[in-house]
Amino acid sequence: MKSHMQVPAMILVTALLFLPLFLSSCADRDAPPPEVVQKLLAGHFEARGFKVVSLDLGEIEGAPLAQKTYGKKRAFYVTVKRLVLEEKGQQTTRENGVVTVRQKAGAANEWEIERMPLELAP
Repeated sequence: MKSHMQVPAMILVTALLFLPLFLSSCADRDAPPPEVVQKLLAGHFEARGFKVVSLDLGEIEGAPLAQKTYGKKRAFYVTVKRLVLEEKGQQTTRENGVVTVRQKAGAANEWEIERMPLELAP
């Protein structure tokens, strides 16, 4: 026969074992695919008169839920390892920036740039 103290301890141990597994399974399943982010960023710069010569993305991570804005979808941080832009025959290189993207309201597969850091802006 188990004591009354062993049962809560077993429940706690079980919860601690399965919590990381649960959290990792639902972490960033809504994140935009890298191809979508590349098209979004290329469109952003091309609309401003730049040709994207090279774009190397890093990780796409969910922004902390504490930064969620009421009524908006969750934002995602996209690491841009290297970006090479060309304008009027001259190339400029930008490295190590983090762009914030968010799914457009009311649109299932449309994304928008919420924040473009100065280190990536031409």
